[in-house]
This record gives sequence, structure tokens and C-alpha cells, in this order.
Amino acid sequence: MLKSSPSHRPPSVAEAWIANRFGLWYAAADRWGVRRLRLIPIGAAKSAAPPGLGSPGASPEERMLERMLIELQGYFAGMRRTFETPLSPALEMSGFMRETADAVRRIAYGSVATYSQVAERMGRPGARRAIGQALARNPVLLYIPCHRVVAATGKLAGFSAGTAAKARLIAFEAHMREGR
Repeated sequence: MLKSSPSHRPPSVAEAWIANRFGLWYAAADRWGVRRLRLIPIGAAKSAAPPGLGSPGASPEERMLERMLIELQGYFAGMRRTFETPLSPALEMSGFMRETADAVRRIAYGSVATYSQVAERMGRPGARRAIGQALARNPVLLYIPCHRVVAATGKLAGFSAGTAAKARLIAFEAHMREGR
């Protein structure tokens, strides 16, 4: 029987909901970085930013979440193309998922790449299906921009928030890249 001890407790997490033209986003951070960024179907959850954000007494988790929210605000305003808030080391990602995330994070803002191109960049030409499966479990949308990965035919598939959301994000970035 496993016993719980303070050293085995999950880290504290600060959470917020962001509603915008893309839908309802769930954001979470711990003191070390980004823990989650999911696009939630409208009506699935209701909440607001936790109290304490921006206050001098904010916890390290709340300060990290605030940093994340500022970056997201810039992204959604079309003023930010990259994210600097680190990913939390507590993210549950396999070594292959981390390798895939690194490759996908190198896809330029406003661009797309195919699963096969990502596999080639990783030096794993036969891994396009495994890459798709890894990206399906992406815990931090936008920070790992899996919306920029498409099928070889250009077809949109494999996005946890649905292909319509993926299409809107791709179109948004392309529009912003071209200078509106």
C-alpha cells in the first residue's frame, strides 16, 4: 500500500479560463511553467481567473499563470508569435513526445508542415503516424503548436479541439503573418 507524503504531493497549480473568438481555453501553470492549455468546447466549463493574479501576494503558480496569460493575450491580439514561458517539467510527456514537441515548435508562425515533414526533421521518416498519436495527446496547445501540422494532402485532422478550430488558428496566423 502506498502512503502519501508531502514530497509526493502534486505541485500546486493556478488555473484560469479565457474566452475569445476561438472558443473557451483552459490555462494552468505551476511555479515552474505551463502545465495545460486546452481549447474546451463552449458550454463545457465556466469559471474566471483565480483571485490574486497580479497582486503582490500572488503565489509563484499565480505569477507563472499571469505570465502565461499575458503571452496568450498578445498572441490572440496578433502581436506575439512565440512563447517564452517555460513548459513545466511536471508535464507528463514521453521522450518521443518531447522530441516531437521540439520539432513542432520549430514550425514558423503562420506556416504549416506535414506529419511526414516533421518525421523527416526528427530523423524518423517512418514515424508520421506515431507523431500524429503523440500530438493528439498534446497537453499545451499553442505552446506546442500542433495546429500547424497537417496531412500530406493538406487535409486538417488530428486536433483535439476539432478541425474547425485548427482551420481558424491556421488562418489567423497566416493573416497576421501577412500583416493583416
